[in-house]
Amino acid sequence: LLKKKNAKQEVTADDFFKSKIRKKHRINIAMIFGVTSNTKDDVLNQIPINNKYFDINEFPININDSNEMLLFLDDMRIIKTDVIAFVRGGGEGIGTFEDIELAERALDAPPMIFSAIGHSNDSTLFDLIADKSFDTPTALGVYLKEISDNGSTFTFKTAVNIAVYISAGIALGLLAAKFMF
Repeated sequence: LLKKKNAKQEVTADDFFKSKIRKKHRINIAMIFGVTSNTKDDVLNQIPINNKYFDINEFPININDSNEMLLFLDDMRIIKTDVIAFVRGGGEGIGTFEDIELAERALDAPPMIFSAIGHSNDSTLFDLIADKSFDTPTALGVYLKEISDNGSTFTFKTAVNIAVYISAGIALGLLAAKFMF
């Protein structure tokens, strides 16, 4: 499975996000969480309400049932999304994320797979095959917040750098013209 993962991964999640933000494209995230879970709030409470980079679609499913998750991954093949984020707290029931068939199907899914499962001391097969893995659901939210914060800084910084380079180019051109004539 790890060989398959390494062969699949063409671009890192960080580079993918930066590229989308640079192009001013919104990032579509399908967030999967348990039907009765409150872990989605652990993610969403970290992100500013008026974020301009993410469209987060929520999909509550029985996350402890491998078959339901397999069906969901099949359905996601026809839905346009950039990232599927599996979000679940720790405790009993995370064994679903050790399911080899589920891991293989996730690797075959076209979008990036994020794993935000368990507590910081939990580790699953799903964490290993994910394009990006987070220790906790809150860590995913913090990551998205940082991407959002850095995205706006990145855009402004890029604009300033371009202005400086253009100004320097004009100054050098004027200086060269002065010595030529």
